[in-house]
Amino acid sequence: MTTKHLVAHIRLLDDPDQKIYRLVKNSIISKGESVISELEEAKTNTQVGIVHYRIEDLIHEINFNRIFNEIENWAKTSDKSWFSILFLISKFYNPDIDEQSLERQLNLIKNDIWIELNDDLTALEKVKVFNKIFYGKYAFGKYKTEVQYLSSFFLSELLVTKKGNDLSLALLYLVLAELLDLPIQAVDLPMNMILAYQADEKILAIDEFDKQVLFYINPINKGVVFGTDIIDDFVKKNDLEQDFNYYNPTSKLNLVIRYLDEIIYAVKPSGNMQQVEELTKLKTLMLDTNI
Repeated sequence: MTTKHLVAHIRLLDDPDQKIYRLVKNSIISKGESVISELEEAKTNTQVGIVHYRIEDLIHEINFNRIFNEIENWAKTSDKSWFSILFLISKFYNPDIDEQSLERQLNLIKNDIWIELNDDLTALEKVKVFNKIFYGKYAFGKYKTEVQYLSSFFLSELLVTKKGNDLSLALLYLVLAELLDLPIQAVDLPMNMILAYQADEKILAIDEFDKQVLFYINPINKGVVFGTDIIDDFVKKNDLEQDFNYYNPTSKLNLVIRYLDEIIYAVKPSGNMQQVEELTKLKTLMLDTNI
């Protein structure tokens, strides 16, 4: 679509005929990211009103379609990095975040941990080094208030505020562990978010989870290490049936589904149903891929 054609389409956005509006809208959206800059300029030069708001909606829908497609590609690839998916979901929350800026921030933390690691350290000693930098030097921790801040879910905000919730702190821990090639995976324990350090020093695929777990990590309580007895007690106290999944790592897809579920739960009180619908689409995408 040429600039001339796009301008002509934008002029039709205030057409009262909904059929014409939908045709114009779909035509612009079909051009994807290539028209974003022109739409942004048109929005700036348009007075607040129906055309202004419709241009905003077009920009939002094009951005969402792009993120949806990128997340779909992530879900279908065998090489699923934690950083990639958390960046994309952060971009859903804030389309203006810069990927390279996030990578620089993560690499600073990663390098501070890496410089103190060596092959002679035991698994427990490596986690102690990790925790010293993560919770000590960088002071990452949980918000002390019971209020569930939506921003606390997203990597972009967590790296700035150093404060998150149970799930986002665990996910950041996993991002850094993956960057450092530490064999740490998530365990999807109900009402809790714990991590498992596996016996094999290589990152394992989901079908290899029969390998022994050396110990568990509580990312919410400064990375404290514990054994299966704590999980046993938790299962008994909460009248849960014994489940293999409470002790063994879950897949990235499963954890992202839980992550999206919790974000949806946090968004609902705001009444932003468009955001709820879009997040639900992303969750459905993950569920369909996880079959």
